[in-house]
Parts: sequence; structure tokens; C-alpha cells
Amino acid sequence: MNVARVDFQNRMDGVKQYMAFRKVGRELEARVIRKGDVGKEMYIVKRGRLQVVADDGYTVLATLGAGSVFGEVSVLDIVGNRTGNRRTANVRSLGYSDLFCLAKDDLLVALADYPEARATLIERGCQLLRKDGLLDEDVFKRAKETQNSMEDSIKKLENNVENIQSRLARLLAEFTASQAKLKQRLSRVETRNDRGKDDNISDSLAVPTVRKRLRSYELKREDFSTCTRHKTM
Repeated sequence: MNVARVDFQNRMDGVKQYMAFRKVGRELEARVIRKGDVGKEMYIVKRGRLQVVADDGYTVLATLGAGSVFGEVSVLDIVGNRTGNRRTANVRSLGYSDLFCLAKDDLLVALADYPEARATLIERGCQLLRKDGLLDEDVFKRAKETQNSMEDSIKKLENNVENIQSRLARLLAEFTASQAKLKQRLSRVETRNDRGKDDNISDSLAVPTVRKRLRSYELKREDFSTCTRHKTM
């Protein structure tokens, strides 16, 4: 069995929860999609057999069975697609068929939850377009380069934010440690004064000084804490 095909079908399994069922009647050669029509849905075959036919309506280009995907090219908005969002092939059902149907409006929701399936679908769509000479490679390449550049910029920005958060956390820890030392010193000075063991005027003068420095550290700590919260929001 084709490993790539199995992997593709596995990726599409999760997307099925967004899809509705569609039953195709038993009438002979019931048309599911017609070449040139505006694409609004994509399909996964649940049960039955379908055929991809040429423009003459007789030549069979491919046969689709359970697990096959079709109609995705015209709903993916692939940049460089010369047909826009129009169907690139005719597909008809052979007798009864049960299909999973995903509307284009729901596509972004589904693919946002399954980015790997999105990448797989786009790659598959590009291959189909290339096969028929319907993909403008220059336009597609420029769009991909722009997307990669934007992704790189976002990653750099995220790294910068993480670095800033780390520095703020380190500074906050230093302030906390200094604050603890000042509290200990203040406690020792006040204890000596309360017990009357040391009447040294320098210690008496040190108390308000230490209190002032301690308050300064507390204010700075609050500022850094506020800044850190804003960065993480």
C-alpha cells in the first residue's frame, strides 16, 4: 500500500468531524462536480465509487474509492492557481455514494486546528495544478517567500519577548533578594533599639534610611511586576 497515501488519509481523518454527510443517488453517472463551476465544497469518499472524467464525458481519468479526496483544489485559494476557484475536473458517481462534504466557509476553521492537514492539502493541490500546467510558479514562489519572511519575523519577535521576560524575571529576583536583606537589617536595628542594648545614634539614624530604601525597592518591584504582566498579556 502507498505509504504517502495512507499518511494523507490519516491526516484527513481529524478533519472529518467538520464535515457533513452527502448522499448521491443511484441514478447512473450522477454528476458530483462539473469542470469550470465555482468550487464551494471539498469531499472525502466514505462509501461508493466515483470517476474523474475528461471533457468529452467518456474518457475515465481516475477512479475514486473510500478515503479518496477530491474538489480541494478550488476551495484552498492556492496562490498562483490560474483557474482561480473554479473546478478543474468532472467527477461523477457510479451508483450510490456517501461523501463527507466540507464547505469552503468552514475550511479555515478545520485547517486552523489541523495545520499538518492544511500543508498536506496545499501540497497535493499544487501537484495537481502542476500536472495540468495550471500553477503559476513565479506567483506561487513569491507568495511562499513572503509567507516565510513573515513567519521568520514573528519567530524573532517571540524570541525577543521571551528574552525580555527572562531579564525582567531575573531583575525582579534580584530586587526581591535585596529587599529581603534590607528587611533583615531593619529588623536587627529595631530589635537592638527596642532592647536598649545599643544607643548608638548611627543605628537610630539608620532606621529611617533603611525604611526609605526598602520602600524604594518595593515600588521598583511593583513596577517590574506590572511590566512583566503587560508583556505576557
